[in-house]
Amino acid sequence: MLNMNHAADILRVKQIVIDEEGNVAKRFPRIDQEGQLKNTLLFTTYPEICVLSMQVPTGLLDAYEQARISQTLMRVRYEGREYCLIGASGSAKDGKFYAVDAEHEKLIAERFQKWPQAAITYFGILVSDCKVVIQEPDVTIQLDQTQARPWIP
Repeated sequence: MLNMNHAADILRVKQIVIDEEGNVAKRFPRIDQEGQLKNTLLFTTYPEICVLSMQVPTGLLDAYEQARISQTLMRVRYEGREYCLIGASGSAKDGKFYAVDAEHEKLIAERFQKWPQAAITYFGILVSDCKVVIQEPDVTIQLDQTQARPWIP
């Protein structure tokens, strides 16, 4: 089992920028909570997962540019690892998306019942920083759709 401090160093969120032509460039890694998974539900549930944060242009794009960006977003090879688009956070409107390593794609898809809209909308819950992470087996969590916040009955 990984030491939590050691795992936090290994599991930094890799960050890239995708330009209008679909080219990938490394973004300077952040050392704040956005650049780590240490206190997240994603890390607690899948401690070996690799995450890629992808920033795409948000301005007006022509059809060719949209197609190139979409093609790159779906599957991107970065630093020798294949990543698959899995979701976004509330900042999807700002062009920020998340991909996970190919080994975890199906696990995350099943978590959202293979419903892409749910993954895009709610993936941010998994990567949000938690003050405290408590593990309780066999607990049901419902989502209050009117406020888009987790609600524990």
